Amino acid sequence: MYPSPPIPVWDVTSAGTVISGDARPYLLVETNADGAAVRRFERNLPLARIPASECADSARALERRIDSLPVPITRPEVFGVPDDVKARRLPTDYPAYMAVFAAADGRVWVRRWPLAGRRDESVFDVFDGAARFLGTVIAPVRLAAGRHPVINRESLIV
Repeated sequence: MYPSPPIPVWDVTSAGTVISGDARPYLLVETNADGAAVRRFERNLPLARIPASECADSARALERRIDSLPVPITRPEVFGVPDDVKARRLPTDYPAYMAVFAAADGRVWVRRWPLAGRRDESVFDVFDGAARFLGTVIAPVRLAAGRHPVINRESLIV
């Protein structure tokens, strides 16, 4: 998995609300159509460190991509590039989570980065309809980052 800075994640609930967060802290907020916060999903977990070998691979890939530009990255026509990329700084920690999934039964599943040394698993924190943390589910398979699992009371289908 490529280390990346936190990016916005979101899902729409069956009630028509939106659960979203940027993974900077472990916090997701459910908002209604008026923009009012309905529920908050949060945990106090340390961020997982990105292994040095992965950081080194990413640094090499970033350098190759920057070197492939037809003009220097500092030129005005190269816009929208974050300062960290221009300075070739990569994150040292994974974001707090990588996705959120609202199940039809009201539960919310938050996908975290795999645990150290367990890259072939998928880790989900599960919250109930009142935003109480229920526990962590570890699926013994590595799901593609863009896949949306089907979740119901009895199973997680990937």
